[in-house]
Order: sequence, then C-alpha cells, then structure tokens
Amino acid sequence: EMGESYRVPREEYCLVPRYGVQVSSGQILHSEQVVDYLSFKVSWVEQTMGLDARELALVHVLGDSMEPTLKEGDLLLLDRRGYAHPGPGRTVCSDAIYVLLRGEELVVKRLQFGFDGSVTVQSDNPIYATQLIPAEKSHTVQVVGRVVWVGRKV
Repeated sequence: EMGESYRVPREEYCLVPRYGVQVSSGQILHSEQVVDYLSFKVSWVEQTMGLDARELALVHVLGDSMEPTLKEGDLLLLDRRGYAHPGPGRTVCSDAIYVLLRGEELVVKRLQFGFDGSVTVQSDNPIYATQLIPAEKSHTVQVVGRVVWVGRKV
C-alpha cells in the first residue's frame, strides 16, 4: 500500500483520449474510436502549452507525406479548440500543421493562409504536390485540430 506522500492529486493530471484512427486514413473522430487515455500534467498543458485540457485529442500518423517533420507511427496531440465548434473563437495559425477532414479521410498537412483568403495545403515531403485553395473555396477545408506536440519512439 502506497503511503499518503506518494498520492498524486487527480486535479494535477488530465486524461487525453487517444483515438484508434490514424491520419492519413480513417473516419473522423467519434467517441467510440477512443482506445485509451494518456495522462498529461495540467500545468504543462495549460501554462506551458497554452492549451485547454478539455479540447485535446491524440491520433497516430500513417504514411510519409509529412516526413521528415512527422513520421509514420508518431503520436500527435491535437488542439481542437475552435475547430470542433467553429465560430468567432476559431483560432488559425499560418504555417502550422493541422489534421484535416478530406471526405471521410483524416489527413495531416501544413496550412498557410493567404491575405486574399486563400489556403495553401502543403506536405513537408517534397514528393507530394502543394494545393492552393482559392478564397471562395476555403470553407471546404475542414480542420479537425492543430498539431501542437508530437511523441515518437526513438
């Protein structure tokens, strides 16, 4: 039996759902796809990373389109704020990496937002073509979340 001094107050940690889906393929995130939870320190999530512990999700990378930045099997921490519930609070950072919904498929890409409202969708791996989405079609880019942290085996 552990002594009182080893007990960790539950409020110090938050449980982040890890989804069994992999980006670049698989359905959009549904609650039944949660396979387990990983705990993160709330102080790290909120103070260091500036995130909301309730708006996070974990997914794995499939494929090589974001090499060398992201590798197959990497675990991505997604900030879903403003994406799961789009609206005035929507936060978008240019030249950041996002998980997007393309039809029924989740893909991970780098987005750049033009002053004219256009969106450039890029893979870090140069063998994949860059796509320019004009302003009038930019609403078709469905953002699931922004990649804010990556964990991998060494």
